[in-house]
Amino acid sequence: MITGNRAKDVVAYAIDEWKKTFAGTSGLAIAAAMSMPHDEVLLILESLADEGKGTLNRNVELCEFTLSFSTCQNRICRSTRDVSI
Repeated sequence: MITGNRAKDVVAYAIDEWKKTFAGTSGLAIAAAMSMPHDEVLLILESLADEGKGTLNRNVELCEFTLSFSTCQNRICRSTRDVSI
C-alpha cells in the first residue's frame, strides 16, 4: 500500500479529470500535470489498482514526444511535402 500526500494528490487529480471528461487519464498526463516522475506515478497507480481502488489498462503503450513549431516548422515543411502547418 502506498500512502502519503503524493498518492493522495494523484488520486485527487484522477478524480478531477474523471469529473471533467468521464474518462481515464494516463500516467504521463498525471506526471506532467503534477511535475512528478512518470515511474513514481506508475507505482502509485499500480498500487491503487492492486488494492482494488481503480483499474489499469496494462496493455497500453504510450510514447511521449513534443514538437516545438517555432524551431522545427521550416525543417518539417522542407523535408515532407505532404505536411502543412
